[in-house]
Amino acid sequence: MGLVIFAAVVAPRVVLGVMWYSGSRVDDAFNGWFVPLLGLIFLPYATIMYVLLWSANDGVRGSQWILVGIAAAVDVILTGSRLVPKKQYET
Repeated sequence: MGLVIFAAVVAPRVVLGVMWYSGSRVDDAFNGWFVPLLGLIFLPYATIMYVLLWSANDGVRGSQWILVGIAAAVDVILTGSRLVPKKQYET
């Protein structure tokens, strides 16, 4: 179980880092480096979804924001689940 949680926490950051390093899509979607860096640290799923949905003509628009919002909710849930103290089970 710990490995699954570790993968859920680390994998999106690795994917976003590789996307940022290997291509120009992240640079095209954001102006500058500060906002993607914050996304890499705090909201990696939402940042990946924003980059994937962003287009040069329209940016992110309409119902696409719902998908970005769902990804942000996943980020918040994963962060919250790490902050909740674990119960000690009696044997």
